[in-house]
Amino acid sequence: MEQWTYVKRLWLLESLMKLSTAAWDIVNQLAASERRQSWFRQILGSRDVSGLLRKLGELNEPAVLPYVAHFLTSANSGTRAAARETVAALLEQISARDLLALEEQSLWEQAGYRGQDWTRIQPADVAAIAGSSDLRGRAAVLSLLSFHKNGYVRQEAVRLLTGIDTSSVNTALILRDYPFLKDAPESMRNRFIRDMADLEVCSVLPALIIRQNDWVKPIAEAAQREVRRRINDGIFTISFSFREVELILLMETWHRYDHSDVICDMVNLLLTEEQGMKLSHLVGAVTLDPKLCRTFVRCALTCLEIPSERLLLYGLISKDPVIRYQCCRGLRSLPVEASQELPFQDRMLFLERLASDPFLPVRSEAFRQLAALDPANAVSRWEAALLDRSRSIQEMACYYLNRIDPGHAVRFCRDAVVQNPESLPAIEGLAAVGEETDLEFLRTLCVHPFPSRRCAGIRAVVRLLQRDAISEVMPFLRDSSPRVVRTAGRSLRPWITQIASEDLLAVVLKADTLYARSYACELLAAQGKWSSFPWLLEAVVHSESETAAVAAAMIQSWCSAGQSYRVFTRPSAEEREKIGEMLARFQSQIPEQLVQQIERELSLYS
Repeated sequence: MEQWTYVKRLWLLESLMKLSTAAWDIVNQLAASERRQSWFRQILGSRDVSGLLRKLGELNEPAVLPYVAHFLTSANSGTRAAARETVAALLEQISARDLLALEEQSLWEQAGYRGQDWTRIQPADVAAIAGSSDLRGRAAVLSLLSFHKNGYVRQEAVRLLTGIDTSSVNTALILRDYPFLKDAPESMRNRFIRDMADLEVCSVLPALIIRQNDWVKPIAEAAQREVRRRINDGIFTISFSFREVELILLMETWHRYDHSDVICDMVNLLLTEEQGMKLSHLVGAVTLDPKLCRTFVRCALTCLEIPSERLLLYGLISKDPVIRYQCCRGLRSLPVEASQELPFQDRMLFLERLASDPFLPVRSEAFRQLAALDPANAVSRWEAALLDRSRSIQEMACYYLNRIDPGHAVRFCRDAVVQNPESLPAIEGLAAVGEETDLEFLRTLCVHPFPSRRCAGIRAVVRLLQRDAISEVMPFLRDSSPRVVRTAGRSLRPWITQIASEDLLAVVLKADTLYARSYACELLAAQGKWSSFPWLLEAVVHSESETAAVAAAMIQSWCSAGQSYRVFTRPSAEEREKIGEMLARFQSQIPEQLVQQIERELSLYS
């Protein structure tokens, strides 16, 4: 928490802990009951106050907790019971980040003028406010008291929270609240009681986890001992929302104390066979927050010297691509000879399946491991990678193949194109590794009816001919396909200042599509600030309205603060003369605002 910036705190207060209009209405009614106790309660009555508190609980807005907390010390027993129920209901559903937001004392100070009794609570009052063990919501009230600004109050609340475990749960209270258990079979009754006890124990964990980072060291140490004890003794109950796991993983960002041991203990607990279902749910990332699942997998792989096979198995079939990638990389740290659930053959089958994964990093990692695990067949593995749809994987495959056998990649791509002339991966592979002897075939791709093949041909010609390819690529700036226009433009960027501006202006004026004309305007602007102005002004005057607007926008972007303050190149006398000549010739055809912008920009360098 201490490393969070003011902006992050403000985000928590404004987005996570914001009261709705309905909640404000109820809070204001409760505030009125405090200001006008002499007659208001005679009209409203304590029952209505209790009803308002229960309505706040039904709204399920954690931001009302500081307002409800005041009524825990009310003189009326019915109001105290309603406040207790409301606190229990809100803390039962509260998220991990909302709980952390309660650490911000400004939330409590905002409600302080309505609830001064809360600030005057003393350590001796904590047990009485929490109530006896036969009252529902005791754990929730203690959890809320653990956020009190008085350190002694927090310490007493933590001490009482540590005493709540499965052995301290009141069985008689459960039987009283659920009368149907009296006639239920004994096995069903015992299981229900055990589940309810687990829920009671689970409810105290979030507060204990957060108090591990308390700025008062004795409180933090007591909470740390209790959390680790519960984890190591197997009484650390994880809820269906995995709120406790999220809180412990967030401890990684807390630097007041070293929490790495607690994080590793929690990871080891989840990797046990008893927690198999929860582990698969967490790593599978089906319904949970993907960020939480990814953080858990990353921490699990970091904590363990040798990754858990169960974790890797769940991760490799996860719905989340990032988790699949994390676990695929984790396979590197798992020795083949030490693996029982992932022997060599099974691992190869997994990697072969991952080599066709839709997520590019997963495919890339799978190809690397396949080649490393089976060096005898490394060439065939990299040949398969050379036909991958990703150009980055093709380039990687070409690099490794040429290390094994220089020139093998080119020969393989030629053979692949001969066997299947319409295979796009084979065409792109040859475009990426082809030599000058392949130029004749590569040039034929530039007139192919499919844009993808024309793009591959353009990239290949530019790669092989470099600057000499300008004359061959320029016609493709007028192509009907935006994809081809982009590829041609990107290929020409390294030599943009060596392209004749007249040729680019011809594209602006004569290209068939608006996209091609607009892209040519961008290339003209990229030739330089002052040198492009005359040509862009001519485009503004002679092109149709949509293209003229694009050309004007290019000039305005050069004159805007972002560009003008970064580019301090002074215009030469020749450039100034050309710009002045164009303004004088077409002054009546150029928008007045644009003329004023250009003149103001020129005046900066007069």
